[in-house]
Amino acid sequence: RRTMPPHRRASSPLPSARARTVAVVIALACVARAAPVARAYSSRAGSCEHAAVSHGPEGPTAGAGAYALRLGAPGVNVPGATVAVELRGARAFKGFLIRPVRADTDEALGAWGAAMPTGATTHGECPMFATHTSWHQRGVTSTVMPWIVPTLAKGETVRFEVTVVESYSRWFSFETTFMSGASEGAGDASVMFDPERAPAVDGEARAPDGSRAETGRFGGGNGGGGLAPGSGGVKADAAAEETLSNARFVHGVLMGLAWLIVSPGASLLARYGRRFDQWWFKAHLNAQCAAVALTALSAYLIIHVRGWEKPWGPHGRYGMMVLVVGAIQIYGGFSRKSIPRPAFKIWHRVLGVGTGALAAYNCNIGANMLARMEGMDPSSVANGAPRIVKLLVLVILGTGVMLERQRRVAFGRLKSVKSMV
Repeated sequence: RRTMPPHRRASSPLPSARARTVAVVIALACVARAAPVARAYSSRAGSCEHAAVSHGPEGPTAGAGAYALRLGAPGVNVPGATVAVELRGARAFKGFLIRPVRADTDEALGAWGAAMPTGATTHGECPMFATHTSWHQRGVTSTVMPWIVPTLAKGETVRFEVTVVESYSRWFSFETTFMSGASEGAGDASVMFDPERAPAVDGEARAPDGSRAETGRFGGGNGGGGLAPGSGGVKADAAAEETLSNARFVHGVLMGLAWLIVSPGASLLARYGRRFDQWWFKAHLNAQCAAVALTALSAYLIIHVRGWEKPWGPHGRYGMMVLVVGAIQIYGGFSRKSIPRPAFKIWHRVLGVGTGALAAYNCNIGANMLARMEGMDPSSVANGAPRIVKLLVLVILGTGVMLERQRRVAFGRLKSVKSMV
């Protein structure tokens, strides 16, 4: 009967390294699943419903705040006329949804003109309503949009239901009504378009006084790609919108480089490259330092451009977790000689695997966000971002499996040679 050595008979109170790795990965997955998902839409309102903002508090801030909606002359009294609808505030707003409906039935009324100004568009799911485009990241104080008056009976009331977002944690909802055939429905003559701008779409109905919707570079009926209008139009900064778009691409490329190429390569080198390179540890440590540095730089870039006051969603929170744990790993690498070797070996591997898994998952989230925000053009490279991330993850996993098999075969051969000797 074979007897076990005393140190082998006593069971260790700690689980194995593999068990700890699995536990950390499961814990991170649970955190990811449990975290509340905050829906934020950069290119339009997230809902066609009035006062249905899906971020910030559960309900709107009381009252209309510093915002108001005005209708240009001749108001709702001339069917087929294109009148100016102005949303203006004493403070900048970053998003809106305007719903013109019949007051007694909530039926959508009228139509928005094709020549929508920069930063405004019709909603893709409910084209009878107007909403914002991605310019709201910086905010504007006013926008003037063309609305075509429907045929109304005398005494019928049009209700404009307005939801306006001042920030991601503060928004308002209010209503403004206009009665057809009454003086209150005649609109305000001071609300008008830029008279120097000519129409871009032939055959569109115009107001009798000659008011016209401003024009520029129109992207069809969505109004998402025009030039910033002059006085009376949207005070949007087209350069800021382009800067934000570029920042998203740079952020995504840097994060993908850090956590889908540099960091996985450093991990594979540490496990499988020791017998090929005596400087493997320095290469491993320097590469992981570069990955963490790229993460910090990329995070600072996107937060600085999009605004420090904007709350973080799950993508931002996961990214911060990856950055913090990555920094802890770097600190452990520099101070490894002061840590007991068995403990360092276990926890360094556990945290490394967990951080890499969470980083890859977060890269996938970011790629899908990039495709949604920047992929409105079918030819945009942003549409391929999710597929690129998935391909890189498969390459990492496939390379790891292949190298692990080769490692096991090599150890098996070495063990058989030693047993023969």
